[in-house]
Amino acid sequence: MPEKARLVVVNTTPIIVLSLIGKLDLLHLLYGQVVAPPSVQAEVLALALELNADLVIVDERLARLHAKRLGLTLTGSLGVLLRAKQLGHVKAVAPLIRRLRQGGIHLSDMVVAQVLALADEI
Repeated sequence: MPEKARLVVVNTTPIIVLSLIGKLDLLHLLYGQVVAPPSVQAEVLALALELNADLVIVDERLARLHAKRLGLTLTGSLGVLLRAKQLGHVKAVAPLIRRLRQGGIHLSDMVVAQVLALADEI
């Protein structure tokens, strides 16, 4: 069930990542109202502040640092996949992570290990 009470702002990388593995629909399934501005990372954080977003979905390290400094609640593409598993929308995240890596998405081994541990898949 989507969290319709939450307003979520997402930038382009999570959209690309989720599209690559055929799971773009998870954003709507999990969060309900998702806003994706047509501009760059700085504008994503500005939009999140302007709309008083409940959650910002960004993957880039610099964008995440700025979001934290601004006090925004954030997650990334792997966080979306983890939440989807927790809610039963996907059976496992490990095969999806493999598909991302095969598609050329760089994911640190440490972050992948943390996500797999949280997903009870290691």
